[in-house]
Amino acid sequence: MKQIIKSDWELNSVHPEVNALKELMIENIDKQDDPQVGIFWYDPTEHELFGVRSADPCDIQPHISTLFGTAVRTCTPLHYKVWDKEHYRGKDDRFNGDYTMTPRGRIFYVEGRGFVVIAGDWIKKYPRAKDLIEFEFNLPPDVEYQIDPHWNIGHGGSDKFM
Repeated sequence: MKQIIKSDWELNSVHPEVNALKELMIENIDKQDDPQVGIFWYDPTEHELFGVRSADPCDIQPHISTLFGTAVRTCTPLHYKVWDKEHYRGKDDRFNGDYTMTPRGRIFYVEGRGFVVIAGDWIKKYPRAKDLIEFEFNLPPDVEYQIDPHWNIGHGGSDKFM
């Protein structure tokens, strides 16, 4: 599919800015299947992820983490900020109520270890969510899962004060 787009997409717009944007998009087409870091919520009723925010870990400055004891990369938005914005947009009723009461998680890239998904203990109850997470974030087969109480349902409000 990528080859078809590259070969069939001619830079023949009358606007040079459009041609420049097309060139940029063509340059980035090979990156769209790269693994991503990010955040998500899981809707067990619909068996789908929502509120997904992701980023290429190469585009993120690493930070030293005491949790992992090494450099880590993850996207910047915090769950509560995304929740608040989506709630006020009013386009998805799932963003009503407390953001900690819906299963959620975060994907990190940990230097020397690879991709790590951290979720609450809810992931044991909904193991099928792993397939969705791995697909959505293009995660490699050796991705690790780690359970942390911060991402348990009803926990985690402390990130508002970080």
